[in-house]
Amino acid sequence: MSYPLNMQLPDPLVGFAVANTEDEHIALTAFGYGPAYVEPTHADDPQTPEEQTQRESLLAQAAAVGLTVDGRWSDKRLAAEIAKLG
Repeated sequence: MSYPLNMQLPDPLVGFAVANTEDEHIALTAFGYGPAYVEPTHADDPQTPEEQTQRESLLAQAAAVGLTVDGRWSDKRLAAEIAKLG
């Protein structure tokens, strides 16, 4: 989530607020404002050793075919881009 975040009370209530931090977002959610705060998912967790090894292997394959990798790509997307060039 990026801050500042515009928040609003649900209908029929009327109210607006701005959450500037995660703590403010949590507090405003407790008062009924939305969008509600949602705990980050496991996607933010560090990779397991197997996932890291797979990623390193894909990056090596990308380098071998001369592919410029966008760091935001998932492993699935990276494999698809390698397949296009390989």
